[in-house]
Amino acid sequence: MKAQIISLDVMFAALIVITIIGALSVMLYQYTIYDRQQSELKELELRSQPALNVLMSTKGAPENWETKNCNQIRSLGFMNESAVISGQKLKAFANLNYDCSQGLLGVRGYDFYFEARDAGGNLLNIDGINITAGYEPPAGSNAIFSERKAWVDNSYLATITLGVWYE
Repeated sequence: MKAQIISLDVMFAALIVITIIGALSVMLYQYTIYDRQQSELKELELRSQPALNVLMSTKGAPENWETKNCNQIRSLGFMNESAVISGQKLKAFANLNYDCSQGLLGVRGYDFYFEARDAGGNLLNIDGINITAGYEPPAGSNAIFSERKAWVDNSYLATITLGVWYE
């Protein structure tokens, strides 16, 4: 009779230990997933912000890249003059092939979405072209968006947004 009680106590203690180890394993697994997602979001941020900074602070190479085809463009940039971006360069960017834009932005391996909106929040339209490029991220995707405000052709203030994302 005494051996059966000890055996039952040992089994109960083992069950508690197994439960604790299982719970710790689940918590470690969840933390690993969380840590990986945070690392991937940081990588997205490191892609999005520099790409938008280059677009908003340079004229591109060559400076008249908007008149060139993709294989003649070394880098993109929207600037006309200090703090003023070119509407024609925005329009040319919106018309670029997705793969070309993705490569020139330095976001290969990720998807991107770009848009320009006026002060009222409406999508910017230049000469009948909506200023968007790329694909909007689907619900549930991991995305990082960077925004800058700038004057377009000294005419109106626009909010320029670049998002980099993956599913």
